[in-house]
Amino acid sequence: MQPRNAIPRIRENRSRRRAMIMLGGMAIGFLAMNQLAIYRSTQTQNRLDVPPQFAIDLDSASQAELRLLPSVGAKTAQSWEIARSQPTFSKPQSQAELEKLPQVGPKRAKQLAPHLLETNR
Repeated sequence: MQPRNAIPRIRENRSRRRAMIMLGGMAIGFLAMNQLAIYRSTQTQNRLDVPPQFAIDLDSASQAELRLLPSVGAKTAQSWEIARSQPTFSKPQSQAELEKLPQVGPKRAKQLAPHLLETNR
């Protein structure tokens, strides 16, 4: 003999299962749409080769302005301020000269070159 509440549980489980399947499908759809949007935005950026939106003069920029540059934080900006206060500091004219700045390697120099060298043209 079945307990009285056996039939409602079966219906309840069925409706829960349907709800979970629907939510799972919606989540998968949302993730797929999000990934598609990310893919399209990267493809657009790669095609356009958009020039930088701003350029900063390394000689007169404040720490706050230096931190606007890609991959430059507070410590890097501070070390650049100290470096430019030295009498031997000269404004970088090429990507190789950018690499001479403290905490700048080849990858960071490539990222920074369009933002810092625009003012030299």
